[in-house]
Amino acid sequence: MTTGVTFIADDLRLGASTRHLSRAFGDLADEGWLLDPQHIAGRRKSRTPTIYWSEPFQETAAFGLFEAPGPRAAHRQISRLVKAGWGRMFGRTKWIVGARDLPPALGDGPFDQGLGFLALWDWNDAWHAATPEERAVYDRDCDAAFEYDVELGIDIFGRFDASAASDWDHAALWEVPDLPTLAEAMHGHEIQDDFMFTTSYHLIGRPIAFDQLGERLR
Repeated sequence: MTTGVTFIADDLRLGASTRHLSRAFGDLADEGWLLDPQHIAGRRKSRTPTIYWSEPFQETAAFGLFEAPGPRAAHRQISRLVKAGWGRMFGRTKWIVGARDLPPALGDGPFDQGLGFLALWDWNDAWHAATPEERAVYDRDCDAAFEYDVELGIDIFGRFDASAASDWDHAALWEVPDLPTLAEAMHGHEIQDDFMFTTSYHLIGRPIAFDQLGERLR
């Protein structure tokens, strides 16, 4: 079973080098890792990681999603990335590892000037107290909201069960064409009461190739 490796990184260190990390990412690609969400979606093949630069929007420096062949490979190669220089590039990184439990649902991407949208969420007390019938109605309402997202052109790169390895139950990454589309999608989720049963955390960032991160380190 493939495994999602979501990361949220803070405190980008000026002067850090991407050279050894680029070599390590090449080795990961050789071992079957998917490093670009559009590669995960099956649209293109890439050996260059895509990350989402979020400092223009929030205090977080960057976030992203890779897909590893399995959980052991995920944990082993996270340690390898840290040793290759990731730990010197970022002061703090939260790694969220979890098995895929929903496939991608694709809109109109990739986008020339799109944005990445990372969603982490927990089931709240209301969900735990709900009856099976109430949860089933909620699931159908959420399905309608996600169908609307795709109609808006949004790419949803699937969903990952993060409950065993983090404080969150699930993680999901989207790419959206622009902020107005994202706002309209969130409005659709509010209409369907998506947030009734969840506590959510969201990040927004601009997709860039990992090698371009060097421009931010000068």
